[in-house]
Amino acid sequence: PYPVKAIGLFANNAMCAYANSRHVKKALEQLDFLFAADYFHTPTTAMTDVILPPAHWSERDDMEDLLMKNHLICQPKAVEPRPECRDEKQILIDLAQKMNLKNFWQSIPEILDYRLETVGMTFERFKQQHIVVNPTEYRKYEKHGFRTFSKKIECYSEVLASAGMEPMPIFREPDQGPVTQPDLFKAYPLILTTGGRNIVYYHSSHRNIASLHKHAPDPELQIHPQTAKKLKLADGEWVYLVTPRGRIEIKTKFFEHIHPEVVHAPHGYWYGVENGWERININMITDNTLLCPVSGGVPLKSLLCRVEKFIV
Repeated sequence: PYPVKAIGLFANNAMCAYANSRHVKKALEQLDFLFAADYFHTPTTAMTDVILPPAHWSERDDMEDLLMKNHLICQPKAVEPRPECRDEKQILIDLAQKMNLKNFWQSIPEILDYRLETVGMTFERFKQQHIVVNPTEYRKYEKHGFRTFSKKIECYSEVLASAGMEPMPIFREPDQGPVTQPDLFKAYPLILTTGGRNIVYYHSSHRNIASLHKHAPDPELQIHPQTAKKLKLADGEWVYLVTPRGRIEIKTKFFEHIHPEVVHAPHGYWYGVENGWERININMITDNTLLCPVSGGVPLKSLLCRVEKFIV
């Protein structure tokens, strides 16, 4: 009853980052308004009505706590933003005011002070202190228990059971696999897993940076040499990787430490060829319909596929 009519994306390359890119594209096309805040043009910014230039991290006051364990690090801006570039927090403040949202923060210092309330200081004071370190405490479970509903170690989850889900870990064949869909497996006799990290990049980011691109210019499909031999494929050969949702172009990379019936494709590739997000982006052929009943996760590690000779 309440269809989404507008979306704002902040450093979010949804067109390449989410499973089933065709479905993502169709969804974004149905919006009344789409805007993005990003440093670079991407397949996603190409679809937007407005592109907002955000301030660089060196041009905005902020703090770093993500992946910092028990450290909170102050990040005061070094220089003022370039003209027309805004702190993303300010973009949200301006939007909230235009939408007449009364309970939203009114300024960036107010947001930063709110985030620091649990450590009892303001951002101005934090700029003098630079860092906050929470003491490392061991065996906390003896005082507070574990992060479970019962506060104990749970082999059987009452929470999952009450939701009608399996209360204990079980193995279940993937919805799309050799056992559950044997007829489909005949047409797509390999199991595709994707999402392995490439040290050169960060997800789909930095693909357009020439100095990085030269280190890993092309997506490479890890395939067992025996499997490649059966398919008459050479190492480094361009091939088609095909699933029931379509095909992409990718180069083979012999890898003897993978199961002969499994291939692995990296994610995040879109730059370097014309219409790259359609030709080399793995999410053009991933699935977003067969979801995990507990987490809602998409099946990126258990898809069926085949490899075909590339036709020039």
